[in-house]
Amino acid sequence: AKRGFEGRHPDHSWPAFEARVRTTFLALQDAWSRREWERARPLETDSLFQTHRFWMERYAAFSLVNRVEQVAVTRVALAKIDVDAFYESITVRIFAQALDWTEDASGKVVGGSKTAPRAVSEYWAFLRAIPGTVAAQPNCPSCGAPLTAGGGATVCASCGGKLVGGGFDWVASRIEQDDAYA
Repeated sequence: AKRGFEGRHPDHSWPAFEARVRTTFLALQDAWSRREWERARPLETDSLFQTHRFWMERYAAFSLVNRVEQVAVTRVALAKIDVDAFYESITVRIFAQALDWTEDASGKVVGGSKTAPRAVSEYWAFLRAIPGTVAAQPNCPSCGAPLTAGGGATVCASCGGKLVGGGFDWVASRIEQDDAYA
């Protein structure tokens, strides 16, 4: 799959892709910890963004905050490459460590640790529209107006139509823990 991908994209840079993975991982950890989830919008598909927003709202409903600080990505390993008619997906295994704790409204730690770093390993799938396919077209299929690319849903400024899966570069589409990844 890797050879086929490289054959289709001879200009693809694995170091640049890994840098994007690391940047996305760190940005999402920071947005989560600060409860500024709108900052994550351009980095995730709609489905993943809404899932994370749901969990952030659940924490808030119980007056809890999950904090993740001193995050360090120690390794990124290629796990899988998938392709269909419109999209490409690269799944990587991210090894990292961080301080990870949950606190209540008074600041009392109710889970995790503020002082003992926790090692984690997660599988992150990154998705993008294949350049040149209908999914990657920069125009609204309803009215033909130019679209602004994002990580998922776009609303056409001309006709107001909601478009899902428009042209976009690599965005996180799925995150799974070691024990759930198959």
